[in-house]
Amino acid sequence: MQFRISLLATQEARAVMLLMCFLFAVRLSMAQTDTTKIEDNFDEYGEYGDDESVKRYCTQKVQFLSPTKLISIGYELQLPQTIETTFKPFLTGIPGMVSSEDNHSASFLSHGLRLGANFPVISRSSIIVNLGVNYYESRMQFENEATVSNAMHRALQEKGLRTTGLMATVFKPLNEKNFVIVAANADLNGNYNFSDLQPLHTTRYSVLGIYGWKKSDKLMWGLGWARTYRLGEVNNTVPLLMYNRTFNDRYGIEALLPARLNVRRNFSPTSLLLLGYELEGNSYHIRSRASDPFSRRINGAEIRRSELKVRLTYEQQISGFIWLSAQAGLRINANFNVSATENAPRREYIVENTLTNPLFFAFGINLVSP
Repeated sequence: MQFRISLLATQEARAVMLLMCFLFAVRLSMAQTDTTKIEDNFDEYGEYGDDESVKRYCTQKVQFLSPTKLISIGYELQLPQTIETTFKPFLTGIPGMVSSEDNHSASFLSHGLRLGANFPVISRSSIIVNLGVNYYESRMQFENEATVSNAMHRALQEKGLRTTGLMATVFKPLNEKNFVIVAANADLNGNYNFSDLQPLHTTRYSVLGIYGWKKSDKLMWGLGWARTYRLGEVNNTVPLLMYNRTFNDRYGIEALLPARLNVRRNFSPTSLLLLGYELEGNSYHIRSRASDPFSRRINGAEIRRSELKVRLTYEQQISGFIWLSAQAGLRINANFNVSATENAPRREYIVENTLTNPLFFAFGINLVSP
């Protein structure tokens, strides 16, 4: 299998340049006296003294937890994989369909940048409010690009898939033992670029709420509910279990089930290893400019993307608040099928895609909270 690597080389060069600019900017900021020190996402200053009339609140912190990332610049590469596409029977009325089902198979390589920023805008002992932005991309480089004629594959090859999102998180302690977390996301997902942005009405919204208990500095847990697209299609009734537990100065668990789970191994205050999984997914709006019948049929359709990533992550402090992250694992496809519209009945697909499960690698550089 022979892949053209020019696009990949260009993306790798862009990622390296972004990392260099990030390091230079942070180094300049660290050379000055720190008079605007950023506190942890849910950190508190606490109340001092023995005045029993002062109400005390719990914090979000658990000892030895992995560091909170304020700014992240990363890059992910998925090794070559195969996609097999089947157009479903009710497309038979379209001219050119010679049978009830038409299968197409191709191999491709996926890679792209991952950028994120998350900062506290209100940081008090009684409430913490964070605002953030993120950008994820999956550029799909097909083998023998010039011969790609399938409408589905061509739409993916031209622009790949992107997510640009805004997020807000509120941590509200009620007392020394109980707290509430509310978070919301607004994501623009699709095969767009910023010179040809897709309509804003295609924005997808997710929300979660958790009521929790802070048992000690080594244990906090909570129960909640989420509206999410992690399975590709919207699900309004997902129960949540948050569980952050430190057993000792070496081992701990960080979990928000069923979305993710990590077993943590701390080597020192400046290095740690995470073994676990994360369920990623969203609904992606597809636009096709071609005029053939197949392309017109998938224009405005939604890719229901969902995948399970089993991974090993190593994080290491390299200087001050700058940490390096390296990751390797297996991406397991759960869903990559296509619905005619956002509101199409669940699991009534116009296109079914079967993907193989490749190994993936990722690296990133992060500015973490003190």
